[in-house]
Formats: sequence, structure tokens, C-alpha cells
Amino acid sequence: MNKEMNICLLVLSIFSFSAEAQEFDFDEADVIEDNKPIEIPLDLKFSLFEARQLDPDRSVKTGMSVYEVFDYNRDGLRLRIEGTGTYNRAYHIEDDPQEVVDKHELEWVTREFYGSKSWDKFTFLAGRHIKVLGKTDFLSPLDIVSPKDSTQLLFAKPEESRIGQGLVALDYFHRGLNIWLGAAPDPVFDRMAEPGHPYGLPMTLANVREIKDKSTEVYGKVEVITDDLEWAVVAAKSHIRSPLLGIDSTGTPNFYFPDYHILGFGMTYVLSPILLKLEVAHSNDYPDWQRDQVVTEVERNEAYFLSFGIDWNSDHWGSIAGEVSRNQAANRWGMSGQLLNQSQLAVSWSHDFLRETISTALTMLAFDSVENRIFRGDIGYRFIDDFELKLSATAVAVEGGTDTMDNSFDQLDRVELSFNWDYSLGG
Repeated sequence: MNKEMNICLLVLSIFSFSAEAQEFDFDEADVIEDNKPIEIPLDLKFSLFEARQLDPDRSVKTGMSVYEVFDYNRDGLRLRIEGTGTYNRAYHIEDDPQEVVDKHELEWVTREFYGSKSWDKFTFLAGRHIKVLGKTDFLSPLDIVSPKDSTQLLFAKPEESRIGQGLVALDYFHRGLNIWLGAAPDPVFDRMAEPGHPYGLPMTLANVREIKDKSTEVYGKVEVITDDLEWAVVAAKSHIRSPLLGIDSTGTPNFYFPDYHILGFGMTYVLSPILLKLEVAHSNDYPDWQRDQVVTEVERNEAYFLSFGIDWNSDHWGSIAGEVSRNQAANRWGMSGQLLNQSQLAVSWSHDFLRETISTALTMLAFDSVENRIFRGDIGYRFIDDFELKLSATAVAVEGGTDTMDNSFDQLDRVELSFNWDYSLGG
């Protein structure tokens, strides 16, 4: 989309009081009485923000964003549009490359744009849709449908960074049995920033060219839901969303997005006040290779995946969640690859005070090894129901980095201040 169209979208969104939305529930049918105004199913958040990277010191976010959700749902017919319009002056202030300024200073990202129709037990959907197949929150090996917005790198929560996949899907639900079948005829991959962007590729990789050998993706999920237990079996042919970086025989870096097949099982079990989460998966042809390896074709591996998590909720102490994951190539024990033979750990705590006037959250993620850690803290003050002031700080400690891209994370400490206004035209 060209810059003029971006400007029009952003201005129209502002004059519509558009803004970022979380999850919104709309009635199955809207009953409009003669003496009531027509309600528009548009929920939104408007944000002003300033974020600075600490070492080296630079601005990474200076401006405003509009995050909006239009969700019309009536008589079984649904139209949902979710997107973000952002104006970020930081690229201009820091004299970033002109191509970065042109692409990212003013932009619109559509997260979802789909229509669906429901009949009795069936729902048919077509369009860009965010679909989550896994049961764990942070480290799900079955979160294979929706790509991520990698221009936000590690500064967005998983649910905030997902982008919709172009899907055609059929959903069946009856008495606790849910069957979901989907296909992505033209799959999309993670949205990446180019060299020169503060979260782009290192400048030494400026000549990387992207290779996207795509084929249709297919997914299937059978889920059984009871009062305390949910379990599901997932089978899919998908692509890796984050690219493998290989160096071919000519010394040229290349991006690879190979496909693979996966079979998995996921479950959640409520043992109040604890929620247990588990995922296991297996692939016979998972793509990977050792870091900095010269490759001319994709290396296929038999791979196993495990993710386990516990959530604990308390009115007095808040919510605590922990997850651990491991992926392992059966034919390469002890040798770390770009994607396989890695362990991750995530721990989070959140609590609201003074009747939700003050919100706090702490998160720690360890990746590759316990020596590589990301810490994030958030505190928000909601001084009126629809207005919030939020301060976030992120610290990254990479002590076991094995390559240039790992070690570059160690320079991403930053602080961010934002002012958010929620607004709904739906009343």
C-alpha cells in the first residue's frame, strides 16, 4: 500500500476515534429499537508513545498508533476487520536509511480481515484470520498457522504479535466435539524488518535475498471439551514462519522457508486454582541445519517437541504462569541448530491493585540456554475507566550467544512510556 493510502487510512481512523482492541464479545444478533441510535460494532484504542533503546541510546518509537477492531455479527453472518495504523517519527529522528523511513514511518498492518457464515453446527470462514491450534501460551510447538510481526521483535506479547493467515476453513461443533479443517492456498510468513531498521537484520547481511518456495498448507484439529479437561489432536502440513538462514556455495546468504509435516497432541486440565497445559508433537521432515553452515539444500530431521505449563491464579497474590519447552532432532543430539535442539523457559506474574486501577506484570524468558535471558516489567495506571498511562522496561542479557544475531540482542534494553485511550462506538 502506498504512502498516500496509509495517510488516508490513518486520518480516517483518527477521525473515527479508532484504536487498538484486545478481545471483544459481540452479541449474536443486534436488536435495534426505534428509540435507540444505531450502534457501530467498532472498538478501538488510541495510543501516544515514546520508547528509547538504552545502549546505544536512540529513539525507537516516537509517535502514535491506532488499533481498531470492526466486528459485525448478526444472524450467523460475521465480518471482522482488525488492524493497526502507526506513525513513528523515530526513524526520521535517528536518520535511518530512507527505505526504512518510507516503509515504516507511516504504515498500516491488517491483522484480520475475514467473513464467516454459521449454520447450526457448522461455520465456514474465508479471509485473513488468526488461528491458534496449541494449548500453551508462550512456547507452543503447535502455534503453526499464524505468522508473527517480527518488526516488533521481542517487545510484543505472543497474542499481540500474531498476524492473520489467508485461510479457507470449516468448523464443526456439537456437544463438546470440535472439528476444525483449514487450508492456506497462498501462505504468508513472518513480517520482517530490512537492514537499517533498529530490529532489522545486521548490516552485514544487507544483501540477503529471500527465497520463499511456497505450497498450499493444510491443517486439521479434532478437540474434545469437557468441564475440566480439553484435549486435541492436530495434524498439518505447514512452513516454518521464521526463515532459516543459509550460506550457499557462492557465499551468498539466503532465506529459506521450507515446508514440513507435524502431528501433535495438546491438552489443558483444570485443577482449581491451577491450570495444567501440555503439548507434544512429532515431525519426520522438520527443516534445520547447524548455524553458519554452508547449505545447498534443506536438511530434514526427525524431530520431537515438548511444552509444559502451569498457571496459578489467586485473588491475593495475582496470576503466576510458567512454561518450559524443548525441541530435539533425533539424529543430532548435543549439536544446536538454528531451530532444533533448543530449550526455552518462560515465567510471568501479573496482579491488579486498587480495584484494577494499577496493573503490574513481570516476565522472564530464557532461550538457547539459561544464560540468555529477557526480562520485562510493566506497570499501568488507569486513572479513568478508558484512559491508561503505562510504563514498560525490558532488559536483555545474552551471555551464551553463539553467533552475531544472538549477541546483537544484548543491545536491546529499552524503556517505553505510552498513553492509551479505549473507545467504543458500539456503546
